[in-house]
Formats: sequence, C-alpha cells, structure tokens
Amino acid sequence: MPEYPPLTPEEQATLDQLTYQQAMADWETAETARLAELALLAPLDDCGELEAMITALGSIADAALSDDLKERAGRVKKIVSLDLKVLFDRRAALEIPTPQPEAPPE
Repeated sequence: MPEYPPLTPEEQATLDQLTYQQAMADWETAETARLAELALLAPLDDCGELEAMITALGSIADAALSDDLKERAGRVKKIVSLDLKVLFDRRAALEIPTPQPEAPPE
C-alpha cells in the first residue's frame, strides 16, 4: 500500500469542512424524513392515552353482558395493546430529534 504524505493544515481544514458539509446534508435528509414520518403519525395525538384506552377496553370486556360484546372488546384490546402500542412507541421515538453534527474547529 503506498504511503501518502500527511495533509497540510489547509488540506486538513478543507477535508474537515467537506466532511462536515456532507454530515450536515445527511443529517438534514434524515431529519426531513423523521419529521415527515412524525407528521404521518400526528392523528394519534387525538387518541388520548394508550394505557387509559387499554384499561377502558378491559373494563368493557369484563362488564359486558353479551358474549359478542366481550369478544369484540377483547379483540380490540388485543389489537390496541399490540399494534397500536407499536405506533405510539414509534411516534415517541420520532419526537426525539437527532443532534446536528458538530462543526469542525476553526
């Protein structure tokens, strides 16, 4: 493998600046995608608290007089507990922005 001479301070500064510019471009792309996905999940804001919903569905299933209503409430509770929880968790993760890359020292 050939050996290369060390970079001059000016070359190193240029390399650092170009690396930072690429990191910022990558960050901006990822941040735009994060915000777009977060916007898609915004309707979940109107659903209220997930745990309260699960508790309410459990109460309905326990108190239901008909087997049909018990089964329906139980199925909905299962779906909410599993699938909707995944969406709520994803939304919570997306609410945390990724830190911007640090600029190179001047």
